[in-house]
Amino acid sequence: MPLTKRELEIVRLIAHDMTTREIANTLFISERTVETHVTNMLNKLGLNSRVQLTRWFASIHDTGPIVAANDT
Repeated sequence: MPLTKRELEIVRLIAHDMTTREIANTLFISERTVETHVTNMLNKLGLNSRVQLTRWFASIHDTGPIVAANDT
């Protein structure tokens, strides 16, 4: 199942190292809504973490290597 336009927008912001709170404030939605979108994306893609989600996004958008803050 493909990601929605909103989910792609959120994963792009995650890939730019934004926190849940920052994403919520940027998109004028609640933090819980951001987390729901993240959970839905992880389930759709069969992934287990935001790091994996960021790597997936980088692989399909040719953004070059992205290193998440917690992936050192």
